[in-house]
Amino acid sequence: MTPRSGQYRMADHLAGGKLAEVLGAKFDAGVPWEVVSRHLFAEFGIDVTGQTLRRWALVLGLTDAEAAS
Repeated sequence: MTPRSGQYRMADHLAGGKLAEVLGAKFDAGVPWEVVSRHLFAEFGIDVTGQTLRRWALVLGLTDAEAAS
């Protein structure tokens, strides 16, 4: 399942349709969501908070999303 918000859809578009894959890889590597937020801005121009990333991660099924904060 993917988040349905317009913000997620736009971010996914900017990431070339691979946002869930990018988030999953960062989660698996144990990268804190605030650091992921900075990476997304630098790499794709996506301006999103770590808190929003945690919410998206939960919807994406990254079950320890709070732990990776």
